[in-house]
Amino acid sequence: VVTYLASSDGSLSRQLYAMDIVSGQVRELCKPPTGTGEEETFSLEEKLRRERSRQLHTGITSYAWAEGGPETGKILVPIGNELFVQEGLNGKLQRLFDPAVLLASDAGTDGTLPPILDARISADGQMVGFRFAI
Repeated sequence: VVTYLASSDGSLSRQLYAMDIVSGQVRELCKPPTGTGEEETFSLEEKLRRERSRQLHTGITSYAWAEGGPETGKILVPIGNELFVQEGLNGKLQRLFDPAVLLASDAGTDGTLPPILDARISADGQMVGFRFAI
């Protein structure tokens, strides 16, 4: 199985796909929840950071597998200002961290929070680390 990011409709919004290299079958593994990871929801700081790093795509822009293989491993999926985890290829995408819930009092005057940066998952899938500046 090969996993990759692509847009189903040719837009800049990406989803995570898996392709079985034996059968050639492609299926969508996960896509951003409605209203998550789209440019209109980004703070000015996040828009400028994305411009500096030349990151044009929205939706799912990165992901990481924990060891264990595609069937049993965990996938870490940062989307916008939130972190999600999915158990293997057939699991459900679950919110792991949402700073808006935990840090609502630290939101900027426009209600935005700083982005989650450099999200990583440990090899065994038990720990997640990331940078988040308040």
